[in-house]
Amino acid sequence: MEIITKNEKETKKIAQEILKEAFGEKRTLFFSLHGELGSGKTVFVKGVAEFLGIKEKVNSPTFVIEKNYKIDKLGFLNFVHIDAYRITLSSEIDFFHWQSKFQKRENIICVEWPENISSVIPPESTKIYFKVISEGERSIMYEL
Repeated sequence: MEIITKNEKETKKIAQEILKEAFGEKRTLFFSLHGELGSGKTVFVKGVAEFLGIKEKVNSPTFVIEKNYKIDKLGFLNFVHIDAYRITLSSEIDFFHWQSKFQKRENIICVEWPENISSVIPPESTKIYFKVISEGERSIMYEL
């Protein structure tokens, strides 16, 4: 499915709709967010965080790589936001113990730049592709 958003508010709304649709699955909710810089990945994550009731300011964890938020929504207990932009060596992946996080059913996970850690991305992850169309407009493609 492809959706065109015209601003950040619409991108956040789409994030929330995708998350609601995915809640029916009985598994870890894992979203692989693909797209160039400025294409809407972090805005999407902010929409997910708002839906989950996270009150903290959500920014891309480019320098810290990972941020974890406690939640309590429909049996999910953790929201994990990973920005793998700076990951260049597979040995760095082991440092974060992502394999165990990716397998826990109580986690909702969003990964920006998943292509940098493709060896540990679960095959059942929902792949979402972002593309800049023009100033403010974004194309979001996904399939659940």
